[in-house]
Amino acid sequence: LTLAEALLKSGQADVMVLLEAQREVTEARARLSELELQAAIARIELEYAVGGLLTPPGTSTAPPGTAPPGTTPPGTTPPGTTPPGTAPPSTTLLGTTPLDTVPATSENLDRTP
Repeated sequence: LTLAEALLKSGQADVMVLLEAQREVTEARARLSELELQAAIARIELEYAVGGLLTPPGTSTAPPGTAPPGTTPPGTTPPGTTPPGTAPPSTTLLGTTPLDTVPATSENLDRTP
């Protein structure tokens, strides 16, 4: 595009050369937008398939001000461990508490599916 503009200013090309260069730039930008959209959709589908967010190695999805990966903030218990003097919770494959361990309260019993 810059070359086409320079050629037009120097009189070595007519306006059609500049218009053609502008059209090519516009088409390239549109194609880039299409490819970026396809990449974003593919990433979303992959994250859905694996059941979580994907992060490149060396990056963190933790909000600013939180502990870096592999460290435990003061006053907390590392994942997969239990604090001293407590029993580990019963969990299912997905990490949820089984229904037989949920206390029966009016709040739990009054819900209709």
